[in-house]
Amino acid sequence: MRRAPGLLGFVLVVAAAAPVFADAPPVVRPEERVPPAAPEMPAEAEQGEAPAPAAAPAAAPAAPAQLAPETMATAKAPPRFRFSVLRDVLVDDVAANYLYVKASKTAQSTRAVPIPKDREILAECIAGGGPDDLQRGAVVTVKFDPKGVVRPEIVVQSKVSIETLSGVRVIDRGGTKLYVTTPDGGQRGFAIEGDASGWNEVVEGGDASGLLTGAVIDLRFDPSGREPLKIRIVTPSPQAQKASAKGDGCGCNTRGATQPSAGVALLLLGLLGLLHSRRRARPVA
Repeated sequence: MRRAPGLLGFVLVVAAAAPVFADAPPVVRPEERVPPAAPEMPAEAEQGEAPAPAAAPAAAPAAPAQLAPETMATAKAPPRFRFSVLRDVLVDDVAANYLYVKASKTAQSTRAVPIPKDREILAECIAGGGPDDLQRGAVVTVKFDPKGVVRPEIVVQSKVSIETLSGVRVIDRGGTKLYVTTPDGGQRGFAIEGDASGWNEVVEGGDASGLLTGAVIDLRFDPSGREPLKIRIVTPSPQAQKASAKGDGCGCNTRGATQPSAGVALLLLGLLGLLHSRRRARPVA
């Protein structure tokens, strides 16, 4: 009876039966990492030329320059720029970088229009006049940039002229304001700067006491304010005429009403002499 092969014999049998791979890949343990292959150089590098540098990232857009007083409203308008428009407005004031306008003489609010500080540039923006014509009371039409970047376009429609009103009648005067009626039936109001005492400097050949209701005056007025208001009293008010007739506060001579005449003085001296003589003749007790 044949004996079964032992364990050693079984292993030998299995090893002999296992296939043999001549080109089997080597076993790589986890701690033995294979380094990556070096990148291939371009053809230019093989010829001795340096590789082209990588393109630089695109530069960020420059931030807009901060608007300064010297650059405000100085840029020329680009094509199809949309202006804000104010038509037939009155000039109220002119500052370094702003032109203040209002809708009418009685309007309380004003609009600020950006203008260039450089008056030479401003002169190029004005049609029908120049910077000196932008005076209080002038009528203009303005196209402007509310952001203050683009230079404006200003058309002077009516320049300021000094008004001379003759034969106007005083309606009322209160504080720094004077109201008159013009010969054509219209009413005008005028004001002075400072306090009410300034009227004495306005009236020529007199003082403000003659500016009462009913007085007739000639008036010279500069709407721009470059020249002060001037008033000449032509006919005093009825109250002033009555006061003058009574001699109350009219400045006339009142000596005759307060001093005795020469005849009355002699009569008084005679009476005093008679009384003195009688006293001397009186017998002594």
